[in-house]
Amino acid sequence: MIPGDEILSVSDATTKAEAQLTPESVIEFVRSRGGKPIDIRTLRGAEEIETKIYPAHSVIAEEASRPAVGLGLVLVENDPLPLLEAMRVAMPMTIDKLLVVADGLLGIFRNALDGAPALQGIVGPVGLVGVVGEASQHGIGTILALAGFISINLVIVNLLPIPALDGGRLFILALESVIRRDAPRIIVAALNSVGIVAIIVLMITVTYNDIVRLFI
Repeated sequence: MIPGDEILSVSDATTKAEAQLTPESVIEFVRSRGGKPIDIRTLRGAEEIETKIYPAHSVIAEEASRPAVGLGLVLVENDPLPLLEAMRVAMPMTIDKLLVVADGLLGIFRNALDGAPALQGIVGPVGLVGVVGEASQHGIGTILALAGFISINLVIVNLLPIPALDGGRLFILALESVIRRDAPRIIVAALNSVGIVAIIVLMITVTYNDIVRLFI
């Protein structure tokens, strides 16, 4: 199997995976069949190819106990949908991405509290160029999906109660409504200055990591 092969069906001797294949359904099918033969039918150009694969443990170092076959799966669709149908499909996907982003941010904060902040996986403006370049190889749909994912990231980050962000301003307004008087302007200005410095330091660190990755 080579990159670009389209998976048409996944089955074993008795069971066939879902007709509407997704990366998740294929992974789940493989997960429960460690050491057992699986037949994968793929399309390469105009040629259909049958391949027999045996899922094995330790294929993925981080999940050695989970059977896998060592394939990277990407769901690619170019089917246009009517507006209302597209909105119906997009809504659960958007909610899922919101939860993914929120969980990722919580993970960063948890690592920071544990004394091990992991910023290596965060991509900044420099690294984003490479990500967009990779997305462009899979069509306009992937680029638009990436743009939506970035927008969701910006929404959540901007609403965090951090000084200098909208979330910090909303936090101050909520606090003022509770104490029923304006917060001292000098304190608000100082907090905003601290927030701006923290954001600048974060951007420098992330950009440095992006540049380092270019030479690795």
